[in-house]
Amino acid sequence: MGNVFGIDLGTTYSCIAYIDANGMPVVLKNAEGDLTTPSVVFFESQSEVTVGAAAKESAKMYPDQVVTFIKRSIGQPGFCLNLNGINMKPEEISSYILKKVVQDAEETMRMEGKLGDEEHIRNVVITCPAYFGVAEREATKTAGIITGLNVMAIINEPTAAAITYGVTDDSREKTVLVYDLGGGTFDITMIHIKPGEIRVICTGGDHNLGGKDWDDRVLLYLAQQYQQETGTQDDILEDAETLQELSLAAERAQQLLSTKEKAPVVINYMGERVRVDLTRQTFDQLTEDLLSRTIELTREMFGEAEKKGYRLEDVSDVLLVGDAPGREPGQGRVRHRDQDVRPGRIRSQGCRHLRQQDERIQHRPGGNREEPGQDPGGSPGTGGQRPDGRPAGGEESKCAHARRPSARGRDEDHQCHKPQLRHGSL
Repeated sequence: MGNVFGIDLGTTYSCIAYIDANGMPVVLKNAEGDLTTPSVVFFESQSEVTVGAAAKESAKMYPDQVVTFIKRSIGQPGFCLNLNGINMKPEEISSYILKKVVQDAEETMRMEGKLGDEEHIRNVVITCPAYFGVAEREATKTAGIITGLNVMAIINEPTAAAITYGVTDDSREKTVLVYDLGGGTFDITMIHIKPGEIRVICTGGDHNLGGKDWDDRVLLYLAQQYQQETGTQDDILEDAETLQELSLAAERAQQLLSTKEKAPVVINYMGERVRVDLTRQTFDQLTEDLLSRTIELTREMFGEAEKKGYRLEDVSDVLLVGDAPGREPGQGRVRHRDQDVRPGRIRSQGCRHLRQQDERIQHRPGGNREEPGQDPGGSPGTGGQRPDGRPAGGEESKCAHARRPSARGRDEDHQCHKPQLRHGSL
């Protein structure tokens, strides 16, 4: 198929979009009927691989074979995971996510009569964080090539967001702030827009701060409430199945808090059932410091912007984006304007818009960072890990032939290792 599609390959969720005959962006549903697909891969065996919601659900039964947050390590030299005896690089794992997203989109378009049986999606534009350097961008492109795609461009996520919301449509020069709270990362970016040019001024954030940290706070609160209600001293998060069920429940509860004042959560452990009501006020108290951290990082970014001649007063638009479902209660408290902001699928719409308009994007080598090669930090790993960073069950990885990733997320011996996830500290 000759059309160009936009893909948001996210840390926690991914999606795909295209421009229809009326010039409107359309996000395509996956096989499950959802607009976004969890960026989760379940390696059941060397020949059987599952991606998306089913993979996420499988983590409670096979926690050591489910990989999440792989985007955090894409482009890191020598990094790979040992899965069912096979060493795999982040771009190889990411290709499974892209394959799922693209194949589901093809099936959706065929059902709608918009794609022939012998036609396939080939030409794509993929988004990436503004801080991504050359290595990360090349690895992202490689993931697309492995999938069989013609990757026409890798563009900055804040650029795609700005295009989606129409802030590039008029002829005025403007400065836009993009507050991007994703599932695994937080990025704050200032971009300057004028006719024919979109330029990143500076970018900041924390590549180990994201929606998962909000989830972890809720998880620990629920576990503590269970202990208080039952009087048990058991750490219920040591049980991998309970941990996975509570992780999903914590995410659903936060989504419900976007429209309700409280969300009920039922905890089942060792045959005992307890209901805990999570209120919006409690949620705000549990995560206040996380939200404050994003504001602090935003102020730091403004400090860098001022050195380049840009001030807070110059910002005309603020976009709140990201693929961290359930964080709307907190994001609502940092809004600077009345803007309806949906999850990360806007980035796939924006990158498709950009390709169609053939606009010129200017950015410095290394993703517009002062230190182009700066390591984003963080490590990918499996779904069976506690919110405090320890594996469920209390055991460390037993991989003897490799060292654990360092605090910066690199495997210092440049060897492959068993999956270990470091979701971020509390």
